[in-house]
Amino acid sequence: MIKLILTAFIFMALTGCAEMFVKDISPQEAKTESILKLCARYGGGIYGSGGALSSGIYAVDEVEAVNKKRHTLINIKNELLRRKAFTKEEWKLIENRTIKVGMSSTALTCAIGYPDHINRASYGNQAVYKTGKHSHRYVYTKNGIVTAWN
Repeated sequence: MIKLILTAFIFMALTGCAEMFVKDISPQEAKTESILKLCARYGGGIYGSGGALSSGIYAVDEVEAVNKKRHTLINIKNELLRRKAFTKEEWKLIENRTIKVGMSSTALTCAIGYPDHINRASYGNQAVYKTGKHSHRYVYTKNGIVTAWN
C-alpha cells in the first residue's frame, strides 16, 4: 500500500512539473524570437521534455500540457518555415533527429536541442549532449558548421 501511495505521489509530482517544460508561444511572439532561440525551444521541446511527458502515460492535466506543447512546436516550426531558416535537406535532418557533417549548428540545435555544455578550442567548438547518466554525445563545429561527431 505504501508503494502505491509513493508511486502516486511521484507521478503527481512529475505531472505537476510537466507544465514547467511547456511555455506557450503565439505566432506573434515567435516572430520576435531569434532563429537560435526558436530552435533551442523546438529541439528541446520535442526531445528534451523528460519526465512524465515522455512516459506515454498521461493524466488529464498532462493531456492539456501535451496539446499546449504540440501547439507551441507547430507555431515555432511555422515561423522557421516562414523565415526559410533551413534547406529542405536540413528540415529532413531536423525531423529525423539526425546529425550530418555540413549541417549548420543552428539546424543541429533544432534537431537535438541546445547542448548541455560547449567547449571552445582552436579547432572549433565541441558541443556536449548528455545522453545518459554517464554517457555523452560530442558534436564538433567550426564556423557554424558541423564537422564531426561521436
